[in-house]
Amino acid sequence: MLAHTWLALGPVFLDTETTGLDAGAQALEIGLVNARGERIFETRLKPTVGIDPAAAAVQIVTEPYRFPVLSVRLA
Repeated sequence: MLAHTWLALGPVFLDTETTGLDAGAQALEIGLVNARGERIFETRLKPTVGIDPAAAAVQIVTEPYRFPVLSVRLA
């Protein structure tokens, strides 16, 4: 399982990008980096809600995925 491999690397940090900051916001991107700042995992999601204009100003999502694809990739 990938999670065991990543945890063997030492500290792993989770980063997310979202459609906004309100309670209905959804994830656009999920990433993991190690303590050296090296990217070890990244995937993009396709939200079912619109992206807040302020969030859109700092987001670039060109190839979104739906969550079931992510769950398979992490398993």
